[in-house]
Amino acid sequence: MTIALSVLCMLLAVALSDVIVRVAPFRAPLPLVQILLGWGLAELHWAERLPLSPQLFFLIFLAPLLAADGVRMPRREMAEMRAPIMSLAVGLVFVTVLGIGHFVHRLIPGMPLAVACALGAVLAPTDAVAVSGLAGNLGIPRRLMHLLRGEALLNDATAVVSLRLAVGAALTGHFSLGEGLLRFLQLSLVGALVGTLVGALSGRFCSWLARRHYEDPSGQALLSLALPFTSYLLAEHCHGSGILAAVATGLAFNVSGLVNERESFLRLHIHGVWRMLEFTLNGLIFVLLGLELPEHLGSVPPALQSGFAFVLYPLLVLGALALIRLFWAYVWMRKTFYRRKGKLPLKAWRLIGTAALAGVRGTVSLASVLSLPVASSSGALFPYRDAAIYLATSVTLATLLLAAVGLPLILKDLKLPPLDEIDREEARARAAMLERAREVLPEAVEGLIGQGYPAEAVQTVGTKMMEVFQLRVEEQRDRGDSGTSLLSEVAGRLRGAVAQAQQRVLLELFRQKKINNSTLAQLQEELDIQQAAAAPGRRGE
Repeated sequence: MTIALSVLCMLLAVALSDVIVRVAPFRAPLPLVQILLGWGLAELHWAERLPLSPQLFFLIFLAPLLAADGVRMPRREMAEMRAPIMSLAVGLVFVTVLGIGHFVHRLIPGMPLAVACALGAVLAPTDAVAVSGLAGNLGIPRRLMHLLRGEALLNDATAVVSLRLAVGAALTGHFSLGEGLLRFLQLSLVGALVGTLVGALSGRFCSWLARRHYEDPSGQALLSLALPFTSYLLAEHCHGSGILAAVATGLAFNVSGLVNERESFLRLHIHGVWRMLEFTLNGLIFVLLGLELPEHLGSVPPALQSGFAFVLYPLLVLGALALIRLFWAYVWMRKTFYRRKGKLPLKAWRLIGTAALAGVRGTVSLASVLSLPVASSSGALFPYRDAAIYLATSVTLATLLLAAVGLPLILKDLKLPPLDEIDREEARARAAMLERAREVLPEAVEGLIGQGYPAEAVQTVGTKMMEVFQLRVEEQRDRGDSGTSLLSEVAGRLRGAVAQAQQRVLLELFRQKKINNSTLAQLQEELDIQQAAAAPGRRGE
């Protein structure tokens, strides 16, 4: 019963966090609010820490969230930026492991190099959940956001392998570079293969079911929820990376599943289920982080009790981590986005700073450091485990705070093009769809008249629809060709005003008991879908 009450309090905290962010007079980052609420639950003893092992945490939380990020990740952009993504996901991880390892080894007298490298492996991966949660609608350029998400999706496998090698070296005193590379290849290849097979086969199966005219998609939505857990467990059973398998499942499902035009209702239903699940799991992760903080920050390990080491050492490790990432961000941002020689403009430096600040650490780092063994099989205690946990927790929290405060400041008043090439591609695609609608409409009108419908009614409706299509074609051509969006903005504002007026009419009818709540919900959903379909894409997604 205690666990049930704790889970209920955490769910209420997640729901309350969204309310706080929306009504607060200042912009409050949602993850930070959720961490503070979790801390408050711990201090008030309204919730207890859940007995989750790191492996169970990876399965329950990270597998579905990373799979969802994989589904949303644009395949073309990921392929185009594969070199910088792999550099960040593999090269930067190894550099961070070795750099932080040697730095901490010299910073804390007596800490073995293998243990210090284990701490570096814990702090190396960025957190896709935290990156998405903190980015929000800050206006991070879409291509940079793709780079950050691609890095966060793929760097976990590299960090996990590095952590296992470092822990093995710390316990046995033996390290083999060849064995480490073979282990990395095994985890990566097996995980990617298992995840791709599960995602591709399940995507085709869902499409086949949709073509069978199933009217209730609830079963298929449940099936989609089971995919990341299945791929994770199967990959771990085959001695591969479960995290990488979950990512590959999302990417493969994106390629092969639910792309037919007759599957729109099923897509809408599944996307709604997944949006709710993502919001809940994201929130629970940060609330759990807040619950863990009092224990891991409330006591100072013996190795850090001299002077102000318990404050200074986390700041020094954070500084070293930031310098490594800033240098790497400069090299690859310049190579990827600014290939011209010469001095970089101020805007470029601000984007480099954004890439560095957005590399936040989160639950992956915390779960990894808590997975450090207490003792070896012979009974010998794992050296400096408490110090590693304290440093990892402190640095993780500091990166979240820095990103929450620094990203809005560094992106404030940043002048970016109003529309990038992806926005223009979207506008041109919408224009092509509307052009096709205008071409098909006269044929459809003639067909209905031929079926016996009154010609006057069909012609009247067809003429009105043609006028609407013509206006929308002009809007999208304006966005796609000239790069401006004046017509689209005006039309969007007019449609928004009309939709708001329609919503008020519905609510008034409901208050007058002229419609019931079921009719209200149905009509509101139709209005919501119409507004969503008419709204232009948001930047950064």
